[in-house]
Amino acid sequence: PILLKTRHAILYSWPGQNDEKSLLDRLKTLLNSTKTLLIVAEMREIQENSIGDEWFKKARFAICDAEDVLDEIFTDIQTEEYRMGDSPGIVNIVKEKLRYKGKDVGRKLHPFKKTREAEMSEIIKKLESVASQDSHLSLDSNAELAAIRETKGKPTSSVNDTIEVCGRSEDKKKIMKLLGSTGGVDNALRVIPIVGLGGVGKTTLANMIFHECISSKPPMFDVNAWTCLSDEFKVVDVIKSILEFITKRRSELDGLDFLQQELKKELQGKKFLLILDDMWSKDILSKDTRKWDELRTPFLVGKPGSIIIITTRSKDVAEIVTSVRGFFYQLNVMLENESWSLFESVAFPDGGENASPILKKIGRGIVDKCKGLPLAIKMIGGLLLRYVWSIDVATCKILPSLWLSYYHLPQHVQQCFAYFSLFPKDYEFQMDEIVMLWVAEGFIEGTPEIEQLEDVARGYFNHLLLNFFIQESSSGTSQFVLHDLVHDLAEYVSRGLCVDLLDINLQSRHLSYVGGDELLLYKLKVQKLTRLRTFLPMVNLFHHCYLDKQILSDMLSNFKLLRVLSVEGYHISVLPSSVGDKKLLRYMNISRTDIERLPLRICGLYNLQFLILKSCRRLKRLPTNIVDLVNLRYLNVDHTPLEEMPNGIGTMKKLQMLSNHVVGKGKSKYMKEFKHLTGLHGELQISGLNNITDPEHVVAAQFGKKEYLEELVLDWGCIKQRDTTLDERVLDAIQAHENLEELTVHCYGGKRLSTWIVGIMLQSLYIDNCLNLETLPPLGNLPALKNLTIVSSHCIKSMGGEFCGGSSNPFPALEILTLESMTALETWSFSGGDGQGFPSPKELQIIRCRMLMNMPFCFPSLTVLKIDGCGNVFGSNMCSGGSSCWE
Repeated sequence: PILLKTRHAILYSWPGQNDEKSLLDRLKTLLNSTKTLLIVAEMREIQENSIGDEWFKKARFAICDAEDVLDEIFTDIQTEEYRMGDSPGIVNIVKEKLRYKGKDVGRKLHPFKKTREAEMSEIIKKLESVASQDSHLSLDSNAELAAIRETKGKPTSSVNDTIEVCGRSEDKKKIMKLLGSTGGVDNALRVIPIVGLGGVGKTTLANMIFHECISSKPPMFDVNAWTCLSDEFKVVDVIKSILEFITKRRSELDGLDFLQQELKKELQGKKFLLILDDMWSKDILSKDTRKWDELRTPFLVGKPGSIIIITTRSKDVAEIVTSVRGFFYQLNVMLENESWSLFESVAFPDGGENASPILKKIGRGIVDKCKGLPLAIKMIGGLLLRYVWSIDVATCKILPSLWLSYYHLPQHVQQCFAYFSLFPKDYEFQMDEIVMLWVAEGFIEGTPEIEQLEDVARGYFNHLLLNFFIQESSSGTSQFVLHDLVHDLAEYVSRGLCVDLLDINLQSRHLSYVGGDELLLYKLKVQKLTRLRTFLPMVNLFHHCYLDKQILSDMLSNFKLLRVLSVEGYHISVLPSSVGDKKLLRYMNISRTDIERLPLRICGLYNLQFLILKSCRRLKRLPTNIVDLVNLRYLNVDHTPLEEMPNGIGTMKKLQMLSNHVVGKGKSKYMKEFKHLTGLHGELQISGLNNITDPEHVVAAQFGKKEYLEELVLDWGCIKQRDTTLDERVLDAIQAHENLEELTVHCYGGKRLSTWIVGIMLQSLYIDNCLNLETLPPLGNLPALKNLTIVSSHCIKSMGGEFCGGSSNPFPALEILTLESMTALETWSFSGGDGQGFPSPKELQIIRCRMLMNMPFCFPSLTVLKIDGCGNVFGSNMCSGGSSCWE
């Protein structure tokens, strides 16, 4: 409350004198104007390639310097506010402390160190130097930025391409077939979106189809029209363009209603084909689809069988305009032989017949680099032909189509995309990994209404995915990768910011490398990169790398501006205490190291948001004061043998993800602090529930209010010599929120499960090693349950009508059912009358249930059946009523 109200007041009046306030205002103004100038310069680079790398590097470095000093000021303010609490007069006290810190202390302790004012003055000069070159570069940032926003891509037309079309015959056949079918939408206008990466050949394919239709005898359509859209097209202009194409005369009408009526007259009762080329308007992408509705309205009067083909780079656009929900035609890159045929036709005067083997070998390498993108092949092949193979292909920078795609990204998404240059080509990454890094680097634009920055970042990621900057990996493991040409674009737009180990620039901000030769890094003086924001080695998951203790200490002592720090996978047992100096640090990954304890000083990292401690096999405890990390959003301790969690976890109110909360002996009462963690998302494991002494402590945790939790793992540990009724009362007290999707109950000592389990929308239930469990609740009544696994429940003797919930069709959504090591289970019966038994399971596994003699065979949808170690199951005592259901 008071902190939020005073934060901006403190910043704008810091450190209290008019000249110093003026410095801060001047710095912020220049920072914003330089960012605008950089946007204009990047667009100019698309058009002319006339500015040069040095100016871009100078501008980016100056912007980074300004951001760093502003970040330090904000951090000083917030840290002081937190330390002082909600006390009266906080504004004046904090101002004085910061002013003293910024001036007097700095000079007394470090006579040669710049004061904060001197640092700001120096950065202002850098920004002014960058801005002073705008006249030399002919950059009018205000006027040109406005003009850029109105920029339209090079218009396409229905005129045939003069270059021979290679490949795409199968794609053309498939779409021509679609033109003659109804696609399940009878007597209605059909819209067929063609979706693909910029330069993949969508316009060329549409052109082939268009000319096939108009040249057919008899004509397939009464009316044919083609128009090319712009990024921010106006419906009035588009309708005018279509009318001019159809009537072959300029329309004199104005006004949307008049134009719509005129177009309706031209199309009334006629079967037409319309090509809308290159649609990706921001208005169409928004939830408000009025623009598309206004454009579509005149076409509804056409004869059944009328077709609109829309080419677009965006799946979002395709989903909005398609006439069949979820349908669009995905145009993929060309095959290798098609790519080579196209290259030969454009790069060699005679189509390659007389080309030398050396030129063909070079050409093959170029085609491989183009990765099946026909526009890339045409452009580079055309350059080679034009300059009779005298051009150095390596000097070709970025394809204009890719540049334009990048430009059309929102500005905050652009810097997220550029961050991918940090990773090597073909590096496979997961969404959540990238999301955390983006948030830590400060790339995500949050609003007061949206506190879950990770959700905003996932939106950015999906935007890049839908627009083909990111593609799913062929490995099929929920991994993603960048196309080589797209990675080249990321490297180009971020040039200078990422460390080039072959030519180190001390102003570079991000360092990533493949782990293995850290001594070489030291020899290259990497430790002198004092402006570094990111230290992110890429270490193989199955290998450990060695990093000398002194080398690590030297590097970290110099990297004072780090936002991201990872030493994952290194054989280190001690983390230098200097890590506590990184007051801007937001992300720290110490996973798979031999760390035995964390330095106490990390508890003072006020800005830390992500702390990843996975598989630290020697780490038993966290520092007591780790709860002072009040901005921590993510704490992952998976597979780390912690004995207990520190007291006071309730103070970490911004925590969004806590992988495992370990309840230590004598710590039962601290479960009450969970009531303050209302923002927990994703998966939560609670270990050591056997140490709970009073169920009311769990009741006070208010799990029923954790509406964002998707998965809950409840682990009691060893169940020997425990009061089974206490376990039952503890499980009853959990009372999870109805939104919970997955539940695991491990080593539970009770004889029954809680009734709340059948009152929520579970999709997955895993009951493991619950040795005393005797009965099961009516799980068959769970309407959304897809996966049910019961393992090592040795006291369950039968599963009958109660298990099925008394329903004639239990488990309506169940897909996978597994029963394993249920040593006492004798009977599994189904008394469903005339019902369909278990209608939905596709996979059934019964393993090592040696006493089982009776079971139903009422699984009409079953495709996978595994019965192993169940010698009695096929005896004579089969359940009645099941044989007719078996398929």
